[in-house]
Amino acid sequence: MKYSEYQGYTGSFEYSVDDKFLFGKVIGLKGLISYEGKAGHALGFITDKMAKADKRWYLWLPTATLLLAIPFTLIILTIPNWCPSSISSKIIV
Repeated sequence: MKYSEYQGYTGSFEYSVDDKFLFGKVIGLKGLISYEGKAGHALGFITDKMAKADKRWYLWLPTATLLLAIPFTLIILTIPNWCPSSISSKIIV
């Protein structure tokens, strides 16, 4: 198990070679904060390739994907009756 420190917090992390999965937790808190994720796939892989030429891609590509998600989010939020019936029956209007 490896440890990393950031802004006064210490976190543990491990990497599963078989699953290509990164996981860990923040240490020293009363509550539990854990994290996990796939490593070296899709957006991270593309960003790393682009960042070899220009380090600003580490900011630009995630920002671009976030901006692309905004219209879809707005569409979903403006559709009437988008809630499943089990949830919408509990909503008081």
